[in-house]
Amino acid sequence: DEAKRHLLALFPDMEVFDTPKPENLLERIIHIASNPGDLVVDIFGGSGTTATAAHKMRRRWILAERNAQTVLDFVVPRLERVIAGTDDGGITSTVSWKGGGEYETVHVSPRFGSLTPPHRAGAVKKRLAARAKASGLRAVV
Repeated sequence: DEAKRHLLALFPDMEVFDTPKPENLLERIIHIASNPGDLVVDIFGGSGTTATAAHKMRRRWILAERNAQTVLDFVVPRLERVIAGTDDGGITSTVSWKGGGEYETVHVSPRFGSLTPPHRAGAVKKRLAARAKASGLRAVV
């Protein structure tokens, strides 16, 4: 399936999601339900397909993902490629996406229970800042 092939091309050394949503499907939904500049919200962020499609379509977006490792492994690298204009899959050619924009990452600790040390806010912020510095992007964490 196209969505899984796209993720495998982006993350060849990682085990990707079994049933990712295709950007083409998200493009149709976002196109029907919103206008450029509108806010698109995805509370089950996963690999970030909704955010990437919304970003490429010039919509504002909010993505929530409860697993910090998923954000670090999939969402952040994927959005970096979208912003840099190096993600040529999905709807990139359909919407004539060339790159640009920015995003902020916010880490919210759970109200109940506790996180393991690598997933606590301080550790996640350090990894996000290091990743942004390495890729030349501005980090807001």
